Amino acid sequence: MSYTHTTKVGRFTVTDGGLSAPARTLDDGTHVLSYEQVAEFERRAAITVLRDIELVQGEELKFARKALDMSQPELAEYLGVAEATVSKWENNREAFKRPVQLALLGLLEAVNHGAILSPPKQPSSEQDFHLRVA
Repeated sequence: MSYTHTTKVGRFTVTDGGLSAPARTLDDGTHVLSYEQVAEFERRAAITVLRDIELVQGEELKFARKALDMSQPELAEYLGVAEATVSKWENNREAFKRPVQLALLGLLEAVNHGAILSPPKQPSSEQDFHLRVA
């Protein structure tokens, strides 16, 4: 069974058919995805937008940061900027350049391919994400 997932990344909608099947499907047709599956969909959606859009805005930058499970201070440290700068970028109060976008894209790709960092933090309880597919 093939599964298609749609993720809203700021102003953009990304459709991803890269998962062969959800973790399980309930009797009522609700697809249940694991935390890891949702995290991977979010990272892949962020990668798509950062790669394909010439210059994203703050809301897409914020989505990408959250897809990495990073705080503003963590991203600021990674990029070598002040925490306030990341906040200004995310709120469109200060423009950022394409190299920032490409640095974030590189980090997302490295995490998604398992090259660096640990997987995103697990929720505190064993919880699944229920997504109804029409």
